[in-house]
Amino acid sequence: MIRAIATDMDGTFLNSAKNYDREQFDRVYAKMCQQDIKFIVASGNQYEQLKAFFPRQGGRDCLCVG
Repeated sequence: MIRAIATDMDGTFLNSAKNYDREQFDRVYAKMCQQDIKFIVASGNQYEQLKAFFPRQGGRDCLCVG
């Protein structure tokens, strides 16, 4: 059983334009929440900057570790 998915941001989650497909992520994230899977962002970026990438998630089950 998967309990969490963790990712780095730069060069992994973000594309070369430092962005990601928000609509696709929203769909995937909704499915993750239904299955009680946590999403963890691990990065050297500042915490506030990481949170700004995920405004629709509002911190719910979306952990940012800077």
